[in-house]
Amino acid sequence: MPSSNPYTNAKIGGKRRWVAGALSLATLSIGGAFGINALLNPALATSQVDGNSANTDKTVRSDAVPYQYGVIELEVVRTAGKISAVNLIQASTSGSQWAVVPDMLVQATLQAQGSGFGNISGATFTTEAYKQALNSAISQLD
Repeated sequence: MPSSNPYTNAKIGGKRRWVAGALSLATLSIGGAFGINALLNPALATSQVDGNSANTDKTVRSDAVPYQYGVIELEVVRTAGKISAVNLIQASTSGSQWAVVPDMLVQATLQAQGSGFGNISGATFTTEAYKQALNSAISQLD
């Protein structure tokens, strides 16, 4: 005896209607993820040394920036209008496996000539504290 349930007896026209629905769902999911990421991780203000207006050599010390794993404090050296060195006065991290992170941040600073570089994966708190200290030093260079 055939079932009287209309959902089991109904034939759905077309074989691939689910594809459009799946693509729509995937697109909305990805778009939502980008929206949530932008909301939860707003862009940080970045600083950069302007080579035209800063031709004098100068060395400045940043503010000491406390954060979850200690304190970050830097000394920034400008030579011939460019950041030529960043010395780590204080740079504590969460453990010995992360001890290389401040040196990686110094290299990123020298390459970007400011704080306009991305975070180091797994070291977001350290990167943000470093950038805050770096921005405070760069503001003194101008």
